[in-house]
Amino acid sequence: MNLWDVEFFENQRMENERVRFSNQVRSVNQSLQELLKGILSHAKVKKEDGIVQLEKRLNREFGVVHATLWHLMYANNYENPKVLTAQLILIHQLLKEKHPKADLFKYKLETLEQQVYSLDTQAYQTYMMKRDTY
Repeated sequence: MNLWDVEFFENQRMENERVRFSNQVRSVNQSLQELLKGILSHAKVKKEDGIVQLEKRLNREFGVVHATLWHLMYANNYENPKVLTAQLILIHQLLKEKHPKADLFKYKLETLEQQVYSLDTQAYQTYMMKRDTY
């Protein structure tokens, strides 16, 4: 084996890791989207002015591109770990309000928090620091 072969296989390994990470982030983001839509549909919550302002602020701060946290539309949003953090914060704030099925949704949120922690500890730490500051 020569040096070129080693570099080629190392590049392939790094590309495979990047794709695996992106797929895992996409999966968790899709689960968070489903949870967010479930919270909104079960509570029949009207998007109050404070929640809308929070969502706009999170969109700007965490770099949601050409979409909203209510409706992520593009792959770059689903594959972005920062969007994980923004969705977690929004869901946490929605569940702080009185919600008829809060216990069920909190359990699902805790499960997804654990997935985020095992996937990207930096995104999880950012969420833990900022979740109560909004």
